[in-house]
Amino acid sequence: MMESIKRKSIKERIWRLDDEPDFTRAIYIDSGWLYDHIDLSEYQTGHAIYLDSKKPEILIGFIFRTTESDVGYFNSFLDYLRKFDLTNFMDILLAIDTYTLTNLYSKIKISNLNFTFKNHPIIDSFLKESRGALIWHHQLENLYLFHLNNKDEATDFRKNILKKLASAFDLAFKIQIDQEITLNDVINDRMVFGGTIIPSLREASKLFHLMNCGSKG
Repeated sequence: MMESIKRKSIKERIWRLDDEPDFTRAIYIDSGWLYDHIDLSEYQTGHAIYLDSKKPEILIGFIFRTTESDVGYFNSFLDYLRKFDLTNFMDILLAIDTYTLTNLYSKIKISNLNFTFKNHPIIDSFLKESRGALIWHHQLENLYLFHLNNKDEATDFRKNILKKLASAFDLAFKIQIDQEITLNDVINDRMVFGGTIIPSLREASKLFHLMNCGSKG
């Protein structure tokens, strides 16, 4: 499957945002990334997967907040993509978002997504699409809504968890999923990357279409 990537001339570029204004502008305009709890002005590193053409078409745009002076810190996304089935949309989505999470929050490089979690029917039903890991904003909010049915409160709770506010974790400790497990337990056990993000549906759709439906045009 990686051979098909090469045939379609997909390339990768990592840079300091101030160094390549054309690529940086394309990231902001075309990538569709939304970070609703972080000041975009704090971001320093751009990372693009793009079609090599006269006017590069960005397929996936990453923007990372980092103090690393060496952008070579970031592992190749295309190398990471080798671990996934590119004929499966959810695999592509997981590849994009778990790669983002390793660099945005935890900076823990993972070799695979073969997570081992203790089976729990309720939790597993919420996290089935992400192989049992807590990865996306809506998953965390839905777990909150399972017992406290207030969408606005769920959104605030999720934002406060990502800000690492003690009051949010205190609240999570009080929310019982069942008699044996609290929402705090779920966050500690299943939020393996240290945070959650909005699913990259737009980017995953573009890459899936390119890999499985032919080139644009």
